[in-house]
Amino acid sequence: MACLSYQTAGLSSSTTTRAVLPPMCHRRNRASTVVVGASSRKRGLRRLNAVAETAAMEAVELKKGIAELYDESSGLWENIWGDHMHHGYYDPDADVSVSIPDHRAAQIRMIDEVLRFAGISEEPPTRIPKNLVDVGCGIGGSSRYLASKYGTNAKGITLSPVQAERANALAAAQGLANQASFQVADALDQPFPDGEFDLVWSMESGEHMPDKAKFVNELVRVAAPGATIIIVTWCHRDLGASEKTLKPDEKSLLDRICNSFYLPAWCSTADYLKLLESHSLEDIKAEDWSPYVAPFWPAVIRSALTWKGFTSLLLTGTILSAKMSSSDGKIHPVSSNGNIKEKPFKIFVGYDPREDLAYEVCRHSILKQSSIPVEITPIKQSDLRKDGLYWRERGQFESTEFSFSRFLTPRLANYEGWAMFVDCDFLYLADIKELRDLIDDKFQWLEDNEIGSIPFVWNFLEGHNKVVENDPQTQPKAVHYTRGGPWFEAWKHCEFADLWLNEKEEYVKESTKKTEK
Repeated sequence: MACLSYQTAGLSSSTTTRAVLPPMCHRRNRASTVVVGASSRKRGLRRLNAVAETAAMEAVELKKGIAELYDESSGLWENIWGDHMHHGYYDPDADVSVSIPDHRAAQIRMIDEVLRFAGISEEPPTRIPKNLVDVGCGIGGSSRYLASKYGTNAKGITLSPVQAERANALAAAQGLANQASFQVADALDQPFPDGEFDLVWSMESGEHMPDKAKFVNELVRVAAPGATIIIVTWCHRDLGASEKTLKPDEKSLLDRICNSFYLPAWCSTADYLKLLESHSLEDIKAEDWSPYVAPFWPAVIRSALTWKGFTSLLLTGTILSAKMSSSDGKIHPVSSNGNIKEKPFKIFVGYDPREDLAYEVCRHSILKQSSIPVEITPIKQSDLRKDGLYWRERGQFESTEFSFSRFLTPRLANYEGWAMFVDCDFLYLADIKELRDLIDDKFQWLEDNEIGSIPFVWNFLEGHNKVVENDPQTQPKAVHYTRGGPWFEAWKHCEFADLWLNEKEEYVKESTKKTEK
């Protein structure tokens, strides 16, 4: 992340405009068509039309995805982090294990540091903004802070109807309804006249813009003579003199981030600077603030592991579900539902090296029974530690390696789509589709006492639950060997041991055949 600052010249003979940006920009190649003869011309026009229509459809889908992302996630974020949906600003050696109120203070400090960098202060010569536009306003945290601090009149725009409604409600609750208002609008086509604002503010929204040139054009258009334009955004590193593109591993990492957060292609600070220099702007400056914001993400991950964060992210019980996406673990597709490609149902299995065979048999039983595509990923603590996602010391009361690592299921699934966590000591006797179909797509965050449970037959506790004679409703669909399973000598004669041992035999035979091939 970086910050840029610049002044605009030519807007007024006696005033200037500044801007602050972090590094990130993308310039798309323009397509050209050579047309020879009438028939070629028609083909060329059709090709150009197809390219234009595809680009337009992609833009519509991108905006829709961004709006839905923030419609669904803003409430969760506010519940843990409060008003400000952006990074905190820290000293490079900051302790990230401090409390969430300290991190919220770092988010406010971020705003103050940006203002300082742009030269906006109450110190002489005073440069206090009177009219502000908050581009990509979230739930209006920056706007309300600036309205309270400076008496600024603020207008905010967002693609999310949920955010706009919440931002207006918070402004009213804080007595700022006459100073701060928010609406749904596109940053690339802002509903404001030219030269309306003396502060144009974009705090970590530029990364969502598919056309960075148009984005900068709109920011400049709505800026009044002498206005300050501030852009804080995500960027990739500047390329070296001999480089034409990023390295493959860098591209791969950025693609994963883009897929998770509905981001178009990334760009560099240098790309942004070129765009700014193409306008009549002065005093352009930039800083890389990555070291100052880096402590924020570990803090976000830690907050997800607090009880409040955990109950916000997961449904409790055998099936732990939230809106999530795919992971980097093993993928075991089962079927494709005819000719229609169906997204796999993601299943994360707690893994302990002492119970490797239990994991393999559990996985085998799911795959054998399933009529839908599934992704099965073992949550291995060793891999999590290697990736820097888990650092907790093993406690004396942790019976398995996944006692706490299971709570990383949302992170491993990229916080998108539906996913399930299950212990490795399960044996599935029925189609996992039946369990998946119990999911309510109207899912919303609930209080603990409002969260229901799945049918006990999908978490049939060996030694506790009982099958009632002549009652098929009590027949287990997933046996949970929670006391200990037949893979341990002490439990080789437990109830339903024969079912597990039969499954193990099938797994071993199939594995042997694959090895022989």
